[in-house]
Amino acid sequence: MGTRLEDAAERRIDCRVHGTAPIDAIDVIRNGTIVYTRRYLESALSEEARVQITFESSTEIHGERTPPRGGRPWKGAITVAGATLVGYDDPWFTQPATYRVARNTEDRNRIDFDFPTRGRPKSLVLELRGASPDTVVTVEMETTTESRGSGGYVRVPQELPASTVRFQLGDLKGQVDRREVQVLEHTDALSAQVVTEGRALDQEFTFTDRGEVLPGDYYYLRVRQIDGSMAWSSPFWVGENSG
Repeated sequence: MGTRLEDAAERRIDCRVHGTAPIDAIDVIRNGTIVYTRRYLESALSEEARVQITFESSTEIHGERTPPRGGRPWKGAITVAGATLVGYDDPWFTQPATYRVARNTEDRNRIDFDFPTRGRPKSLVLELRGASPDTVVTVEMETTTESRGSGGYVRVPQELPASTVRFQLGDLKGQVDRREVQVLEHTDALSAQVVTEGRALDQEFTFTDRGEVLPGDYYYLRVRQIDGSMAWSSPFWVGENSG
């Protein structure tokens, strides 16, 4: 990583990743664009199902003098219809002062949540009994307002309107259902997938880039774990830049 290789007609990348929690996905990125994603938690739907709900908010820097975005608050409830919510896993570290997730005492098929994200995603894994393709997981979000960023702040915190997102398990088909929303220049997302239990912390695979490649292309990896942790490799370049 960090080197420049000679140009080649075939570009094969051998990837090996050692995680600190089960690995959710590994992205191969060429010139800033994802060209391949290897997922490890996906699972077929069964009556005893685990459904991962993930909250994401971007914090990229847009413009030379724009400070980072502040926290993106998420507040609301997750409810399950057509199955029994047995429990849930919260694999992310939780700060009691700012992260609150609890099963509703009156409606046992409901989880109340109130927490921010800032770049790093947060996932909750629902444990369901009696799940079927007709089971629906609904995420209802209340109106919230972004927190301020640090430094010389010039970006006005945005009000985030209330919204409702429904995921029907039969529509997932072993894939990730990702719903995106734009907040000015930033892309936030809420996604769902049926996941398996007990994946390895270490993964490896081989990827051959068969797309349109040019001398001077660069590659790097992005790793996402089930606990929300993320990591990036340093880039490496292939061939001299023709420009």
